[in-house]
Amino acid sequence: MKELTQRFTRRLRFKENGFIAGKLGGGFNRVNFVTTQLIAHGIGEYMCEKYDRNDLANLGVVVGHDHRYDSQGLS
Repeated sequence: MKELTQRFTRRLRFKENGFIAGKLGGGFNRVNFVTTQLIAHGIGEYMCEKYDRNDLANLGVVVGHDHRYDSQGLS
């Protein structure tokens, strides 16, 4: 029960350098397919609020991840 509570009661946070780093696994406090989608969606929403949608086609945004084996970084 303690493991489930830890995985689902907290969320990942961006670090000062703009990276998200966490353990791989299930839950909102882990790096996984769902949390990666939520992060990408949040960045898109932020960009749409900050900039005019017509101008966004001319701007660039990069969402990357580390391809190294068992890497836990997302930027």
